[in-house]
Amino acid sequence: MLALAVEAKYVHWHEIDSDSKELTHIFMAHPNSVKLFRAYSYVVIMDSTYKTNTYKNPLIEMVGVTPTGSSFLIACSMIPTESEENYKWLLKKFADILDVTGALPSVFVTDRELGLISALAAVFPGVDHLLCRWHVNKAINAKALTLYSTEGMKSHVITNAEDGWNKVNAVIEEAFQHAWECFCCKWRCMSDYKRRAWGEHAGKFVLCYTNEVFHLGNMETSRVESAHSLLKAWLKSSHLTLDTMWSRIHGMLEGQHSKIKKELKDEMGNPRITSRTFSLLQGNVSTKAIELMEKEL
Repeated sequence: MLALAVEAKYVHWHEIDSDSKELTHIFMAHPNSVKLFRAYSYVVIMDSTYKTNTYKNPLIEMVGVTPTGSSFLIACSMIPTESEENYKWLLKKFADILDVTGALPSVFVTDRELGLISALAAVFPGVDHLLCRWHVNKAINAKALTLYSTEGMKSHVITNAEDGWNKVNAVIEEAFQHAWECFCCKWRCMSDYKRRAWGEHAGKFVLCYTNEVFHLGNMETSRVESAHSLLKAWLKSSHLTLDTMWSRIHGMLEGQHSKIKKELKDEMGNPRITSRTFSLLQGNVSTKAIELMEKEL
């Protein structure tokens, strides 16, 4: 696997256990992925997936976004467990890529993986971090069902919990504080859970705070979950050895880069900008960017 990575000019690092001599950590980035990230370094969406290798280790995917709205795999890493120390190792290697590119992300988007949250704060203290709003909402609904639901009442509990929780996600801080207090009063059994699980993280998913972050509309981990699906479609097995796994991921990335290259070329050659307000940007700014700017306007 390492020989294949060297031949294809991947940026890569690995660690070997000093006692057992087993390979424990791997970090790899395709050279074209590094070039893409050098150009489009704003958003990094991270998540882990399982059932990709015979060693049963988690595989972490780091996904970026192009100006045309496509996702691309920046790098992937295999670590022994999802501990804070292992995430720190991964993020420090990612920081080494940033030294090469000279770019620093505007934001990381993840789910509520506590080891990863702590590692991000330690390795990238100056970079904003958002929590996936879909996962937050799902966790709140699941807790409400656990504490309040009786047979035949599930839909009623979910509807009312979602209604109250949606009000928490306010665009004005005062409205958020009021809705937070109302939610705690109505759902008293959940107030301790909400405070412990989400209280200190409110700034990472509530709109009045996240609207201050340059996230380009990426407030959920859906892009990286789609990347997981694509990856597993290429792997076709949950018991692959390292060399086979690498070869299939490499094939996936080659196809992904060709598609993105074509998209960018088409965008520059035939921009689809209909806005009179932003017509002078034609050929310099992507259609996707214009759409975001029109929405803001």
